[in-house]
Amino acid sequence: MKTYRLYQIDSFTRECFHGNPAGVVPNADGLTEEQMQRIAREI
Repeated sequence: MKTYRLYQIDSFTRECFHGNPAGVVPNADGLTEEQMQRIAREI
């Protein structure tokens, strides 16, 4: 199983866990649409 790094970026704020959260997977090659949707739901 391939391992992916997942980052949560909090935009429009200077404080952690505030603002607008966005999930970023820099190398998402190989993820299915369903897997990407699951990651988005978790974020």
